[in-house]
Amino acid sequence: MADRSAIQWTDATWNPVTGCTPIASGCKYCYAKEMHRRLRAIGSAKYQHDFSEVRCHQEDLDKPLRWRKSRRIFVNSMSDTFHKEVPFRFIADLFHVMCGEADAIGWHCRHTYQILTKRPDRMRQFFDWLSHREDEKEADIAALAVRYHFDPPKNIWLGVSASTQDDLDRNVPDLLATPAAVRFLSLEPLLEQVDLRAIGTEVDAAGDAVPLDSLTGMYGDGPWKQRAHLGWVIVGAESGPHRRYYRDEWLDGIVEQCHVAGVPVYVKQIHRDGKVVKMPAEYPQEYPK
Repeated sequence: MADRSAIQWTDATWNPVTGCTPIASGCKYCYAKEMHRRLRAIGSAKYQHDFSEVRCHQEDLDKPLRWRKSRRIFVNSMSDTFHKEVPFRFIADLFHVMCGEADAIGWHCRHTYQILTKRPDRMRQFFDWLSHREDEKEADIAALAVRYHFDPPKNIWLGVSASTQDDLDRNVPDLLATPAAVRFLSLEPLLEQVDLRAIGTEVDAAGDAVPLDSLTGMYGDGPWKQRAHLGWVIVGAESGPHRRYYRDEWLDGIVEQCHVAGVPVYVKQIHRDGKVVKMPAEYPQEYPK
């Protein structure tokens, strides 16, 4: 049975990595840290270590392969796949599972995997590392490198979290510089008004950055270089007993910017009368096509 999720934009969670450390303003009231504490208290074996201790669980890598029904799967909801304590070799093993097994027909992709990180710089480093593995003796790593070189798997979505404009300015260039079939943003918790239109830039003949209204940019070098774009945006106010200040106009601006750019947007939750309201009918809950 799959680990069903209460997170609206996914169907299940898969956690071959547990534990994390704070890195951004959005981490202050981390839901995963609180969930880790609860699971530890009830004796769940995977969560008997401190949350600040990052652990890789090799025995859980093949778990989605045992799930027959196709699902959207949030990968490492209780950690960060690209934390510095997670070895690239383990990440490669994880990606090999997500890609599926090569057979006479091609690549089998039963599930859609959603990876969300606050460390897109290390995510970019991983793919730089992978791009030099085509001659590796390990056949699975070589096959994965070739796969991403020519055609990133359509069932693997890569995203970054951001809560402020500084987060966006720092993280999105690395996301756009990473090969992926779908790139997405999670603006949750949204802590201030942000402008998405300035995050994708090209450089003109004079060397000056030119903002793009379509939320696009360029990524890669040599044969990997191509136009990149954001394919999805998730946005929501902070939840939990310590939720921070939020204004509807912040969210309204994001929805408008996404619709102008033709980017699907999923509004997860807002604040109403001091309470968290999930799945508000007046806001869109769209997915990439």
